[in-house]
Amino acid sequence: MSAISANEAIKKINAYLSSESAYPFFVIVDGSADYTVVLNHFASLGHIRVSDYCNDNSFADYDKLYDAIGSNSHKSVLLGLGDIITLSGYTKALGKISNLILCGKLVVLCRGIHAQILKMNETDKKFNSRRYCEIQSTLDYTVIRIKPEVSFPSEINFKKLLRSLEDGKGGIIYAKTNLPISASHSITSPYEAIKETQLSFPVRESALPSELWAQFNEDDSLDGYELLDWRTYLRLSIKPVTNAYLKKVMGASPTYDEYKKQIFNVILDIPRKNKDFNSLYMKRKVLLKDMTDNDVANYVAMSLQKDADRIFYLTDNTSVERFAIIEELSKLGTIPAELPVIYPALSKYLVDYTFSCKNSHLFTQYFSQYKRQKLSNVISESFLDKVINLATDGKRVYTGLDTRGSIVEKLNDGKNELYWIDALGVEYLGYIQTMAKELGLLLTIQIGRAVLPTLTCLNRDFYDEWKGGKTQTKKLDDIKHKGEQDFNYEKQKLPIHLAEELKVIDKALEWAKDELLQNRTSKVVIASDHGASRLAVINNIENKWEMATTGLHSGRCCPTNEINEKPVTATDEHGFWVLANYDRFRGGRKASVEVHGGASLEEVLVPIIEISLANGIIELKNMTETAWSSWDEAPFIEIFSPAKINKLSLRFNGHIYKSIPIGEKKHRIVFDDFKRSGIYTADVLDGDNLIGVVTFKIEKRSGKTQAAEEDEFFK
Repeated sequence: MSAISANEAIKKINAYLSSESAYPFFVIVDGSADYTVVLNHFASLGHIRVSDYCNDNSFADYDKLYDAIGSNSHKSVLLGLGDIITLSGYTKALGKISNLILCGKLVVLCRGIHAQILKMNETDKKFNSRRYCEIQSTLDYTVIRIKPEVSFPSEINFKKLLRSLEDGKGGIIYAKTNLPISASHSITSPYEAIKETQLSFPVRESALPSELWAQFNEDDSLDGYELLDWRTYLRLSIKPVTNAYLKKVMGASPTYDEYKKQIFNVILDIPRKNKDFNSLYMKRKVLLKDMTDNDVANYVAMSLQKDADRIFYLTDNTSVERFAIIEELSKLGTIPAELPVIYPALSKYLVDYTFSCKNSHLFTQYFSQYKRQKLSNVISESFLDKVINLATDGKRVYTGLDTRGSIVEKLNDGKNELYWIDALGVEYLGYIQTMAKELGLLLTIQIGRAVLPTLTCLNRDFYDEWKGGKTQTKKLDDIKHKGEQDFNYEKQKLPIHLAEELKVIDKALEWAKDELLQNRTSKVVIASDHGASRLAVINNIENKWEMATTGLHSGRCCPTNEINEKPVTATDEHGFWVLANYDRFRGGRKASVEVHGGASLEEVLVPIIEISLANGIIELKNMTETAWSSWDEAPFIEIFSPAKINKLSLRFNGHIYKSIPIGEKKHRIVFDDFKRSGIYTADVLDGDNLIGVVTFKIEKRSGKTQAAEEDEFFK
């Protein structure tokens, strides 16, 4: 039979409805447009829907359907038979219905079973061309099956699917059902659901576990999540990555699990001498600044593979890394030039403070060496000899300093606010000076000496007698004295406690700034009872003499007695013999982290720091292109600043060079003991305040240079 138009089919249907035929009449109409035309034309007829004999997710109850058709005495249209046969593959229903003897008339609109009807025409003797017609059209719907547990923007179950097809729906139709229907394809996982809605979705299914794909399928937001979150990984997998380090990470991270490792570890695959290493290191450091110790613990362990280069792969972002950096410094025995990038705070701790009090040069050199040996966890023979020499009678240079009490007393006017940091020694002054510049604070620093022995009970009068506001912290002393956080030397030989010490100072300076900003005071005074010695703990030597009295305070002092002689390295103070070298009297317990009670310079010298707010950034300009030197000429430079600077000086080569005012805004600095040619950088100070840096060049005059200058003069 040739295919006909929808209008011709309507004529044939009308002819059937007025005929004497007792069998159903089948209309093959695959296209939804023609299907709808025919359906609408016969809207007045009763409709028998196969879907009415289905549950939400089950095929039809065919027996009931057959009974309904057989008992119907009206002119009706049967809808959905072709669709359910197409979906279920159950073709027996077609033969059963075609052979039913009807009481009324039944027009069967069929989609999708063109071949089955033609076959029935060939094989069933009761069925012939007078019982069907075929409208020229093409099937134009596609069914995609979705497992019910997969989230997808479709709430159509099987029954609703069949009903929509009965109504002539075309195009792509999604249905949630577990029934084994014949579909274009099935969506059985969240990832397949994503690919269905985003055909060009670029990420492979293996990149995430199924439970995360399920979450993304429910909520596809990707922005605003933390770096280690799987949504961030997915965003980086989908969108262009501009960060060079992240590009490396993503190139090595086919899965989210791998990403969580490579975000830390990919740097380990880049040689330190690679031209891109420094840039990638800094990008990584910024990216990972908010990580926790737990996040980086595995990376820190993995970094051990870099051996002597390990320190260059660590950052100061976390405590566990900071401890590892200190560990590496102790192994290396040297301070790498890259430390200001790797661990800025530690680099600032190593900044030399140039003393300006009596014996200033000795103190400057001593504490410069002390800090480096504390950090590298060693004591050189030459330094130990210096300590022993300074410990003997007549060599104890701290006696030339004013007492802390006499200095603090002059500041005790009832207006200033006092902050007592227990165990704050002068070793931290370079750090404090640097941090003060960053915080916009002005400093005036004086150096005093503590009362011996250096015990808190003998050195707290300055705090008790303070007239104004006051507060204190024992955190620094607790770190040094009690071995908090496994810092105990018996368990942990490395000076990892230093990282925590600097945090205490940071908090103190931030507190001082807040007090000043809030106008609760115009000046904060930071002072201490005593310092402490790490090297005395590292030295770990008991005094060879047995004393009649037992050593106290980790053996750094012991009560005097008439039986024994005072050791040559001890001083007699307040009923105690106090050791000024790194020994300890027998009987005293070993110190846990650091020790005080003795008379070494680091225990005795204490800072008294006056803090106020700075006025703003000070501009500096070196006006001297070249500083010339010769056998009878000292090089000099001139610095200009529009700001008023009262005590400008340069800190250079371990010395302080004071300036000579030239007019109102210029300052001349003469290097009377330094003539070596080269390009140098020096810190510029105003009193005790670091206000900037200056670069200058020194060149030696030759006879030719001098003659040329003289010729130029006489032109």
